[in-house]
Amino acid sequence: MKKFNIFLGFFVIGIALLGVSFFASADDCTSGATQPCSNGGTQTCTAAGTWGPCQNTTACLPGAVQPCSNGGTQTCAADGTWGACQNTTCTPGAVKACSTGGKQTCTAAGAWGPCPKKACNVDNKCVLVPGPGANECTTNDSCLSTTVLPCVSAALTVREAAIQTAFSAYSSAITSALTVRSSALTAAWTISNTIERNKAVKAAWSAFTKSKKDAKTAYSVSRKAAWNQYSTARKACKGPASGENSSSDNL
Repeated sequence: MKKFNIFLGFFVIGIALLGVSFFASADDCTSGATQPCSNGGTQTCTAAGTWGPCQNTTACLPGAVQPCSNGGTQTCAADGTWGACQNTTCTPGAVKACSTGGKQTCTAAGAWGPCPKKACNVDNKCVLVPGPGANECTTNDSCLSTTVLPCVSAALTVREAAIQTAFSAYSSAITSALTVRSSALTAAWTISNTIERNKAVKAAWSAFTKSKKDAKTAYSVSRKAAWNQYSTARKACKGPASGENSSSDNL
Protein backbone atom coordinates (compact mmCIF):
# COMPACT_ATOMS: atom_id res chain seq x y z
CA MET A 1 0.00 0.00 0.00
CA LYS A 2 2.84 2.34 0.75
CA LYS A 3 4.36 1.66 -2.67
CA PHE A 4 1.01 2.42 -4.31
CA ASN A 5 0.77 5.75 -2.52
CA ILE A 6 4.29 6.67 -3.62
CA PHE A 7 3.40 5.73 -7.20
CA LEU A 8 0.19 7.78 -7.03
CA GLY A 9 2.10 10.75 -5.71
CA PHE A 10 4.58 10.60 -8.60
CA PHE A 11 1.69 10.19 -11.04
CA VAL A 12 -0.10 13.34 -9.77
CA ILE A 13 3.14 15.32 -9.87
CA GLY A 14 3.71 14.17 -13.47
CA ILE A 15 0.23 15.18 -14.51
CA ALA A 16 0.71 18.59 -12.90
CA LEU A 17 4.04 19.11 -14.68
CA LEU A 18 2.47 18.04 -17.95
CA GLY A 19 -0.35 20.58 -17.50
CA VAL A 20 2.12 23.33 -16.75
CA SER A 21 4.08 22.41 -19.85
CA PHE A 22 0.90 22.36 -21.97
CA PHE A 23 -0.40 25.76 -20.81
CA ALA A 24 3.02 27.28 -21.01
CA SER A 25 3.34 26.18 -24.60
CA ALA A 26 0.08 27.97 -25.44
CA ASP A 27 1.57 31.32 -24.37
CA ASP A 28 5.23 30.81 -25.16
CA CYS A 29 6.69 31.63 -28.56
CA THR A 30 9.97 31.66 -30.44
CA SER A 31 11.94 34.82 -29.76
CA GLY A 32 11.63 37.26 -32.70
CA ALA A 33 8.51 35.62 -34.17
CA THR A 34 5.57 37.89 -35.07
CA GLN A 35 1.85 37.43 -35.35
CA PRO A 36 -1.12 39.67 -36.25
CA CYS A 37 -3.21 41.21 -33.52
CA SER A 38 -6.24 43.50 -33.26
CA ASN A 39 -6.86 46.43 -35.65
CA GLY A 40 -4.22 45.38 -38.14
CA GLY A 41 -1.34 45.52 -35.66
CA THR A 42 1.46 43.03 -34.95
CA GLN A 43 3.09 41.64 -31.80
CA THR A 44 6.58 40.23 -31.52
CA CYS A 45 7.82 37.39 -29.35
CA THR A 46 10.23 38.63 -26.69
CA ALA A 47 13.55 37.10 -25.62
CA ALA A 48 11.65 35.61 -22.69
CA GLY A 49 9.49 33.64 -25.14
CA THR A 50 6.28 35.57 -24.50
CA TRP A 51 4.24 37.73 -26.86
CA GLY A 52 4.86 41.44 -26.58
CA PRO A 53 2.17 44.17 -26.74
CA CYS A 54 0.11 44.74 -29.90
CA GLN A 55 1.82 47.50 -31.93
CA ASN A 56 1.36 49.43 -35.24
CA THR A 57 -2.39 49.24 -34.90
CA THR A 58 -4.76 51.32 -37.05
CA ALA A 59 -7.93 53.17 -36.08
CA CYS A 60 -10.01 50.38 -37.52
CA LEU A 61 -9.93 47.16 -39.47
CA PRO A 62 -10.37 47.78 -43.25
CA GLY A 63 -13.95 47.01 -44.25
CA ALA A 64 -15.34 47.41 -40.74
CA VAL A 65 -18.50 49.52 -40.37
CA GLN A 66 -19.66 51.58 -37.42
CA PRO A 67 -22.55 53.97 -36.75
CA CYS A 68 -21.97 57.73 -36.81
CA SER A 69 -23.99 60.92 -36.29
CA ASN A 70 -27.58 61.41 -37.53
CA GLY A 71 -28.15 57.73 -38.11
CA GLY A 72 -25.36 57.38 -40.68
CA THR A 73 -22.56 54.85 -41.03
CA GLN A 74 -18.87 55.06 -41.80
CA THR A 75 -16.62 52.38 -43.24
CA CYS A 76 -12.99 51.70 -42.44
CA ALA A 77 -10.79 52.43 -45.47
CA ALA A 78 -7.90 50.34 -46.76
CA ASP A 79 -5.42 52.49 -44.81
CA GLY A 80 -7.16 51.68 -41.54
CA THR A 81 -8.84 55.03 -41.05
CA TRP A 82 -12.57 55.72 -40.76
CA GLY A 83 -14.21 57.16 -43.88
CA ALA A 84 -16.69 60.02 -43.94
CA CYS A 85 -20.06 59.65 -42.25
CA GLN A 86 -22.56 58.67 -44.95
CA ASN A 87 -26.26 57.90 -45.33
CA THR A 88 -26.99 60.40 -42.59
CA THR A 89 -30.43 61.69 -41.79
CA CYS A 90 -31.51 65.02 -40.36
CA THR A 91 -33.74 66.07 -37.52
CA PRO A 92 -37.32 66.44 -38.81
CA GLY A 93 -38.24 70.11 -39.01
CA ALA A 94 -34.63 71.31 -39.21
CA VAL A 95 -33.99 74.04 -41.79
CA LYS A 96 -30.85 75.02 -43.72
CA ALA A 97 -30.00 77.47 -46.50
CA CYS A 98 -29.81 76.37 -50.14
CA SER A 99 -27.20 77.47 -52.66
CA THR A 100 -30.00 78.37 -55.11
CA GLY A 101 -31.57 80.71 -52.59
CA GLY A 102 -34.29 79.98 -50.07
CA LYS A 103 -34.22 77.12 -47.59
CA GLN A 104 -34.82 73.38 -47.41
CA THR A 105 -36.50 71.56 -44.56
CA CYS A 106 -35.87 68.12 -43.08
CA THR A 107 -38.86 65.86 -43.71
CA ALA A 108 -40.56 63.56 -41.22
CA ALA A 109 -38.56 60.70 -42.76
CA GLY A 110 -35.31 62.37 -41.68
CA ALA A 111 -34.23 63.34 -45.20
CA TRP A 112 -33.59 66.84 -46.56
CA GLY A 113 -36.39 68.08 -48.80
CA PRO A 114 -35.60 69.63 -52.20
CA CYS A 115 -34.24 73.16 -52.47
CA PRO A 116 -36.53 75.68 -54.16
CA LYS A 117 -35.44 77.14 -57.49
CA LYS A 118 -35.91 80.49 -59.21
CA ALA A 119 -38.32 80.54 -62.12
CA CYS A 120 -40.39 83.09 -64.05
CA ASN A 121 -44.03 83.34 -62.99
CA VAL A 122 -46.97 84.41 -65.18
CA ASP A 123 -46.14 88.05 -64.49
CA ASN A 124 -42.55 87.59 -65.68
CA LYS A 125 -41.21 87.94 -62.16
CA CYS A 126 -38.26 85.81 -61.07
CA VAL A 127 -39.55 84.08 -57.93
CA LEU A 128 -38.78 81.04 -55.81
CA VAL A 129 -40.86 77.98 -56.65
CA PRO A 130 -40.73 74.40 -55.29
CA GLY A 131 -37.74 72.40 -56.57
CA PRO A 132 -35.83 70.43 -57.41
CA GLY A 133 -33.91 71.75 -60.37
CA ALA A 134 -31.51 74.48 -61.45
CA ASN A 135 -32.47 78.15 -61.39
CA GLU A 136 -34.27 79.26 -64.56
CA CYS A 137 -33.75 82.98 -63.99
CA THR A 138 -31.77 85.40 -61.86
CA THR A 139 -33.66 88.73 -62.13
CA ASN A 140 -37.01 89.96 -63.43
CA ASP A 141 -35.24 91.29 -66.53
CA SER A 142 -33.89 87.84 -67.28
CA CYS A 143 -37.48 86.60 -67.45
CA LEU A 144 -38.12 89.12 -70.21
CA SER A 145 -34.98 88.34 -72.18
CA THR A 146 -35.55 84.61 -72.48
CA THR A 147 -38.99 84.47 -74.10
CA VAL A 148 -40.95 87.70 -73.72
CA LEU A 149 -38.70 90.09 -75.64
CA PRO A 150 -38.32 87.83 -78.70
CA CYS A 151 -42.09 87.28 -78.70
CA VAL A 152 -42.89 91.00 -78.53
CA SER A 153 -40.22 91.74 -81.14
CA ALA A 154 -41.87 89.32 -83.56
CA ALA A 155 -45.28 90.91 -82.97
CA LEU A 156 -43.81 94.38 -83.52
CA THR A 157 -42.27 93.28 -86.82
CA VAL A 158 -45.71 92.15 -88.02
CA ARG A 159 -47.24 95.48 -86.93
CA GLU A 160 -44.66 97.62 -88.69
CA ALA A 161 -44.91 95.58 -91.88
CA ALA A 162 -48.71 96.00 -91.89
CA ILE A 163 -48.44 99.76 -91.35
CA GLN A 164 -45.87 100.10 -94.15
CA THR A 165 -48.16 98.19 -96.49
CA ALA A 166 -51.07 100.43 -95.51
CA PHE A 167 -48.99 103.56 -96.07
CA SER A 168 -47.82 102.32 -99.45
CA ALA A 169 -51.48 101.83 -100.44
CA TYR A 170 -52.29 105.31 -99.12
CA SER A 171 -49.39 106.82 -101.03
CA SER A 172 -50.43 105.09 -104.23
CA ALA A 173 -54.04 106.27 -103.78
CA ILE A 174 -52.93 109.89 -103.28
CA THR A 175 -50.62 109.72 -106.29
CA SER A 176 -53.48 108.37 -108.37
CA ALA A 177 -55.83 111.06 -107.04
CA LEU A 178 -53.31 113.77 -107.90
CA THR A 179 -52.91 112.39 -111.39
CA VAL A 180 -56.68 112.36 -111.92
CA ARG A 181 -56.98 115.87 -110.49
CA SER A 182 -54.28 117.18 -112.79
CA SER A 183 -55.96 115.70 -115.85
CA ALA A 184 -59.39 117.04 -114.80
CA LEU A 185 -58.12 120.55 -114.14
CA THR A 186 -56.21 120.62 -117.42
CA ALA A 187 -59.35 119.58 -119.25
CA ALA A 188 -61.44 122.15 -117.34
CA TRP A 189 -59.25 124.98 -118.52
CA THR A 190 -59.94 124.10 -122.12
CA ILE A 191 -63.60 125.00 -121.64
CA SER A 192 -64.34 128.48 -122.89
CA ASN A 193 -67.67 128.83 -121.11
CA THR A 194 -66.96 130.32 -117.71
CA ILE A 195 -69.81 128.67 -115.92
CA GLU A 196 -69.04 125.23 -117.33
CA ARG A 197 -65.33 125.71 -116.74
CA ASN A 198 -65.90 126.64 -113.10
CA LYS A 199 -68.12 123.59 -112.66
CA ALA A 200 -65.42 121.36 -114.10
CA VAL A 201 -62.74 122.89 -111.84
CA LYS A 202 -64.95 122.46 -108.80
CA ALA A 203 -65.72 118.85 -109.76
CA ALA A 204 -61.99 118.10 -110.14
CA TRP A 205 -61.23 119.38 -106.67
CA SER A 206 -64.25 117.65 -105.15
CA ALA A 207 -63.20 114.34 -106.67
CA PHE A 208 -59.63 114.81 -105.38
CA THR A 209 -60.86 115.71 -101.87
CA LYS A 210 -63.02 112.60 -101.78
CA SER A 211 -60.23 110.37 -103.08
CA LYS A 212 -57.83 111.82 -100.50
CA LYS A 213 -60.37 111.29 -97.71
CA ASP A 214 -61.04 107.73 -98.81
CA ALA A 215 -57.30 106.97 -98.94
CA LYS A 216 -56.78 108.41 -95.46
CA THR A 217 -59.73 106.45 -94.07
CA ALA A 218 -58.40 103.22 -95.59
CA TYR A 219 -54.97 103.91 -94.11
CA SER A 220 -56.43 104.69 -90.67
CA VAL A 221 -58.48 101.48 -90.67
CA SER A 222 -55.45 99.38 -91.64
CA ARG A 223 -53.20 101.17 -89.16
CA LYS A 224 -55.68 100.69 -86.31
CA ALA A 225 -56.04 96.99 -87.16
CA ALA A 226 -52.25 96.60 -87.11
CA TRP A 227 -52.00 98.27 -83.69
CA ASN A 228 -54.87 96.22 -82.26
CA GLN A 229 -53.29 93.00 -83.50
CA TYR A 230 -49.97 94.03 -81.96
CA SER A 231 -51.59 94.90 -78.62
CA THR A 232 -53.28 91.50 -78.46
CA ALA A 233 -50.04 89.72 -79.37
CA ARG A 234 -48.00 91.71 -76.82
CA LYS A 235 -50.39 90.76 -74.04
CA ALA A 236 -50.24 87.13 -75.12
CA CYS A 237 -46.44 87.39 -74.88
CA LYS A 238 -46.79 88.79 -71.33
CA GLY A 239 -44.83 91.79 -72.54
CA PRO A 240 -44.80 95.02 -70.52
CA ALA A 241 -46.20 98.27 -71.90
CA SER A 242 -43.62 100.36 -73.75
CA GLY A 243 -45.33 103.77 -73.81
CA GLU A 244 -46.07 103.49 -77.55
CA ASN A 245 -49.51 104.41 -78.87
CA SER A 246 -51.24 104.40 -82.23
CA SER A 247 -51.50 108.18 -82.40
CA SER A 248 -47.73 108.35 -82.97
CA ASP A 249 -48.12 107.59 -86.70
CA ASN A 250 -51.28 109.51 -87.48
CA LEU A 251 -51.25 111.31 -90.82
